[in-house]
Amino acid sequence: MKTLVLTLSFLIVYSCSVTAQSMQSSKKEPNREQSESVLVPLRNNTRITPDGMFSPGEWDGALAVPMSENCILCLLADSENLYLGLKSSKPAATMLSEVYFANDEKQYCNLHSSDRLGEGASPFRESPTFKVGVTKEWSANVNSFNLARLEEWQAAGKPLDTKRYGDIYGKNDGREYRISRKKFSGVHLKLKVGFIYLKEGEKESVEYPGNSSFNSANDWIDLILPSAVEAAIGGDVSIWYLGHCGFAVRTSKYLLIFDYQELRDGQQPKSRPSKPSLANGWIHPEEIKDLSVRVFASHSHDDHYDPVILEWKKTVPDIQYFFGWKAADDTSFHYLVGPRAEYNSGGLEIATINSHHSGVPEVAWLVKVDGLVIYHNGDCQPDDPVAEYEFLKTKAEPIDIAFVPPVHEERWKYSAQNLLLFREFSPRLVFPMHAKAGDTIYVDFEKAWKSKIPDLPISLPRKMGERFDYEQGKIRK
Repeated sequence: MKTLVLTLSFLIVYSCSVTAQSMQSSKKEPNREQSESVLVPLRNNTRITPDGMFSPGEWDGALAVPMSENCILCLLADSENLYLGLKSSKPAATMLSEVYFANDEKQYCNLHSSDRLGEGASPFRESPTFKVGVTKEWSANVNSFNLARLEEWQAAGKPLDTKRYGDIYGKNDGREYRISRKKFSGVHLKLKVGFIYLKEGEKESVEYPGNSSFNSANDWIDLILPSAVEAAIGGDVSIWYLGHCGFAVRTSKYLLIFDYQELRDGQQPKSRPSKPSLANGWIHPEEIKDLSVRVFASHSHDDHYDPVILEWKKTVPDIQYFFGWKAADDTSFHYLVGPRAEYNSGGLEIATINSHHSGVPEVAWLVKVDGLVIYHNGDCQPDDPVAEYEFLKTKAEPIDIAFVPPVHEERWKYSAQNLLLFREFSPRLVFPMHAKAGDTIYVDFEKAWKSKIPDLPISLPRKMGERFDYEQGKIRK
């Protein structure tokens, strides 16, 4: 343990050195006029192991950015992670790396790797800090060394200098980071890195971008990550929770958006993030503008319909709207008022059933698209659900994905309606809705229905923007 502390202390001194150099350079050149923008490539099903070996084929398709003559910054992303590599031109022994990123103008995060990993957050204009042993939603390789040889050197009273480190430490090609995209919001990220490595007994250090500071992120790299929608392409189906009864479903051809509104999640008011995206449960038209978007609103209550959805057509060329009532006079909209309305065009088949809720007409949607059957109940509560579900069974069965009320107590009509749906359509995936993300209502729903139908596949939305990947009839873990 004493040896580990000594070696770690040695490397932390280098880390402080990188920081000091950065602060000094900022005095010489406080800010560049514009930060460099870098588009991170997308590669689905990426399997990069953060072991520092840069195995053949592992980084295929990555963006390679020269940091210096001897070091390359590698960048790659998939739907779940950002992969960052710091590759030395030749295998090196001892290494230290600092990856700094910022999502806003207030503070930045530091991901440290040397003999151990550490993480910290600091306000801009203050030096970076980290706490050893903290690694929230990321991993990276650390230094490996021959402890017995190091203890032998120290017991003999020999100096612990950089030339000895090449004999003690195992060599690899650099640092490899795997950082969960849950640590970021949106697709824009500011990045700065520091890298120190010992090669052939000599210490080399790299800071990128050069002459960047910790005063702000203005002169850091501006990373642009693939959007959550882009990253979903190539999988079977991806589902995002948008709050309350709002869900987005990405199929091979379409992005379907159900009952989106920006007012509340359950009874909790929504707070608009600085960078709205599917990843945090919000629709940003710029993110979906290149997709074929189909928007569904079951009825006019403000927890199921928000006029903001009509603004999207200004940005998204291929967008169509489907309403369960006569929502406007726009002839380009589709009003499936019913009873039992149907639509069939462009590989999209829709059937509705109807009810009235608190004085307004409403529908439940059955949508067939790209080999998938989706049911979204809205608030629909038909007088005769048996007859209505018999009608829907003439259109499709079984159901792949069902969005239903979060009701299980037998005294409520919705509970009997849910039971009928589960028995008649054998849904492959069930989402409760109409409460706050992570609400105990959802947890109670799962427990109660699992006790009645043990093999009923239920997924619970636990946070805004949570994504579920559906493949071959089940959620991919």
